Amino acid sequence: MGFLDEMESLLEASTVAGSTTGTGWALYKGHMPDSSTIADKAVALIQTPGQGRMGRLDIERPRVQVVVRGAPQHTSTSAYVDAQAKMTQARDALHEYTGSANTDGTHYVGIWCENVYFAGLDEGWRPQFAGNFRVMRSV
Repeated sequence: MGFLDEMESLLEASTVAGSTTGTGWALYKGHMPDSSTIADKAVALIQTPGQGRMGRLDIERPRVQVVVRGAPQHTSTSAYVDAQAKMTQARDALHEYTGSANTDGTHYVGIWCENVYFAGLDEGWRPQFAGNFRVMRSV
């Protein structure tokens, strides 16, 4: 199972987003798709540059950015607050997580949230929040 697949599993298990959660929030890996063909309310997991392995140890230190996009502000008076709440839910699910995300032997030493911020409105007037996380895992 790949790194973003494991992050997806953690968010789905915490009922943050995903097709199996029934939350109404879609979950994507790698990028935030154009919403002309998908739902407005979405969460994306984007792997960002991390640090290299720790010497001869099998410890990886990747990073991941979580991007939350809400409904258009002109169609929902709570679009900003809803997107912010979803970002908080994602942060709470990942921050200080330790343990095994799957059964293939990968163990998470820890996941730490570095920051969460309002990333502005996209071209469809949808509020976006982003959070950056550093990860340490043994493989």
